[in-house]
Amino acid sequence: MKVSQNVLLAMLSLVIAVLLRLSLAPVFQPNRVQEFEAKVTFENLDEKFALVDAPQTLTVVATGSAEFLSKLDQQQVTASVDLSRAKPGLKPYIVEVQSPPRSRISVSPKFPRVRLMVNSIATKSTKVELEPSGLPTSNYVYLGASIAPTHVNIIGPESVISRVKLVRANLDLTRIRPKETFVVPLEVLDADGRPVPSVSTDPSTVLVSPALSAAEASKRVLVSPNWSGRPAAGFRIQDVVIEPAQVTVRGASEDLARLSVVETERVDLEGLTADKTLKVRLVLPPGVTAPTSPEVTFEIKVASERRGRNP
Repeated sequence: MKVSQNVLLAMLSLVIAVLLRLSLAPVFQPNRVQEFEAKVTFENLDEKFALVDAPQTLTVVATGSAEFLSKLDQQQVTASVDLSRAKPGLKPYIVEVQSPPRSRISVSPKFPRVRLMVNSIATKSTKVELEPSGLPTSNYVYLGASIAPTHVNIIGPESVISRVKLVRANLDLTRIRPKETFVVPLEVLDADGRPVPSVSTDPSTVLVSPALSAAEASKRVLVSPNWSGRPAAGFRIQDVVIEPAQVTVRGASEDLARLSVVETERVDLEGLTADKTLKVRLVLPPGVTAPTSPEVTFEIKVASERRGRNP
C-alpha cells in the first residue's frame, strides 16, 4: 500500500511539473536576433574636410523577445559616427547606435567600426558651358546667349574634384522670350556626362541672357515695273511683260505685313525704237530680301501701226 502511494505521489509531481513548465514557457522564451539597416549620421567633421562615398545606412543588430522585436519601430533606431578627430585618409571610426527610449530591445552595430575616406576640401575655377535644348517659338530665331558669371568655383573633396570634366547650364529654348534673363542651375558632370557627387558650385546658378531675332517669314507679292522717259518720236510702248509677275520675299513678319507690291528699279526708255528686255532689281525695304530678280520686256511699236488698226 505504501509503494502505491509513492507511485501516485510521483505521478502527481510529474503532472504538476509539466503544467508549471507549460505555464511559464512564454516568460522564458529565448531572445531572438534581427538585423536591419539604420540611417547613419556623421558628426563633428571639420569644415576643411569632407567624406568620400560615405554610406547612407549601416547594419544594426536588435536582440530581444519575439514580442518586443515585432513592436520595434526601426525608423527610431539611428547610427552615428563621431568625426571630431578625423584626418585625411581611409581609417576606421567607432559606430554608436541610438535605440528608442524605454525600449526592452538591445540594439548594437553589426560591425563596431566603419572605414571612411576623408579628403581635404579643394576649390577649382571652371568655365561654365551653356547647353541649349529645344526650339524657340516659330516667331524667333536663337542667336546665342551670354552667361554671368562665365566661371564658377567647384568645391568638394580633392579626389572627387579631379573627376569633374564639365560644369553645364541647360537652357530650355522653348521658354525663352526677347529681353528676358533666366536663372539657370548648374550641373557638375564627369567625362561620361554623369553627375559628380559631393561637389557643389559657387555660385550654384548663373544668369543667362538669350539673344533672339524675329524669325524670317515669306510672302508672295506682285512686281510693279518702274520706268522713265519716252520712246523715240513715232514709237510707243505696246506692252510691258514681267517674268515672273510675282516674287517671294523674305523678312520679319511685321515688315512683310505692309507689303503687297514691290517696284523694280527705274528703267530709262528715252529714245527707244525697239523692244528692250533686261533683268531688273527690286526696290525692297530694309531687312526684306528676294531670292530672284524679275525679267522685264518693254515692247516698242511704231505709233502709226496702232492708228492703222484703229482708224
